[in-house]
Parts: sequence; C-alpha cells; structure tokens
Amino acid sequence: MIWYLEHAIEPPKRAGNFFPREDVLKMTGFRSVYALSQPDALTVRKQGNSRGIGRFPVFSQELLLDFDNGYDEECKKAVQWAKDHDVSYSLYESGKKGMHLEMLAVPKYSVHVPHSQQMFVQNVMKVQADESLYRPASLYRLPGTKHQTTGRPKKRVESRCGNAIIDYEIVEKRMKFDLKGVGEAHQLAFALDLVSRRLTTPPVRGRRYQSMWAMAKQLKDAGCSATVILELVLKVNESWGSDAKEASEIERLMREITS
Repeated sequence: MIWYLEHAIEPPKRAGNFFPREDVLKMTGFRSVYALSQPDALTVRKQGNSRGIGRFPVFSQELLLDFDNGYDEECKKAVQWAKDHDVSYSLYESGKKGMHLEMLAVPKYSVHVPHSQQMFVQNVMKVQADESLYRPASLYRLPGTKHQTTGRPKKRVESRCGNAIIDYEIVEKRMKFDLKGVGEAHQLAFALDLVSRRLTTPPVRGRRYQSMWAMAKQLKDAGCSATVILELVLKVNESWGSDAKEASEIERLMREITS
C-alpha cells in the first residue's frame, strides 16, 4: 500500500497536493501529519483544497509531538519517557523556539487515529504538547525548512535507536453537544461565556490553539461576523501575555474558521 501525504511550501498556500509519503519526506516545506490512501488522496487533489479532509480514515506509523516553548520541562519529560520505554526517537529544533519530537509507532489506519494519539500523549505519556497537531488537516514542518521569521532551518539535535515502538489504543472521539439546536440567543450567550472564561482562566500550554479555535467556532455558530470574531480572539490572545499565540497562527485560525 502506498500512502499519500499532503505537501505545501507554506501553510497558507496549501491546495490539497498529496504525493507518495516517501517522496514528501525527502522535501522541504510542510507535510500533513497524517497520510491518506491513494483513492482518498486523489479525491482531495481533484477538489483543489483540503476542506472536509476529516471525513477520511488516516494512516500513521509515528507519533509526533510539538512543544511551542522549546526544550522545557514537558519536552524533557517526553524525551525521558521515550528513553525509559526504549523507543526510537528524533528530536528537532523547529527553526524558532519550538521543539519537535518524532517517535516510531505501530502503523494504524482509522478515522480515530488523531484523537487516539492525542489521548495517548495526555493519558499515557502524561505530557502537555500542542494538541492542535492531532487533527486530520494539521500540517507539520519538514526538516531543513527555514522558519519564515528567523531564517533558521528545522534541524535534528538528538536521536536514539531503541528496540521498541509505541502501540497506542484506538479510542473513538465522543461527540460533543451540538449547539445548533438551541437557538441563536442561547448560542451567543454560551459563546460569550466561553470568551469570558478564556480571559480569566487561560488554558494550559499545548491546548491554547485548540481552545482558541473552539472559542472562535462557537462565535461563528452563534452568528458573529468575522470582524467580531477576530476582535474577540485578539483580546483573548493578548490577555495570555507571554503564552499568546503568534500572529501567523491567529491568521491560520481565522482562515480555518471563516472558510
């Protein structure tokens, strides 16, 4: 079976361009975290964008972790976990301040792979990493790719060849309550309450983008315009101080929410 990864020169310029996994891993730029089967990859290529990609099962034979705050305690904990469990891994500097940890895993193919990996990181490794990585449409920087602000390439700084690979349980994601049936007034009240909670109680590191995305999605479902959503997102992000997300990530969030 040949698996296909999406490739993009830059995240904003993605067009659903899927190519064989082995070819993409030799490129620079950005790749999808998860791979598609050939028929599904060709379907996405024909539509010319990556919208609705979550409807397809995905393939993965690795577990990726993204640490926004560099070689912090959470990153060190994850590396130590890999060593303690004799797992092969590679550790990369992202090109800015982040760190990427890549570990071998048992190959799995399911629509539930992203959520299952997220649960494994949270509940088994007990590590806080960027949870936005565990979505079918997420992109990931390839080694050698220069960061757009620093000009520094992503490079490997440590690796280890172990005798074990990660085998995680496939866990189905529970469906959340659908607000679309409760009326616009209630939706808006819920969305604004969510904004208030994000202002007073910031999420833990690794959950900031996902929390911001959920808040923006609730605002959109409540009928708020893109201008209002952006204003509220910027206010919340500013309130997070040193933990605030970068402008490029806010732009990506708004594209995802309003597309």
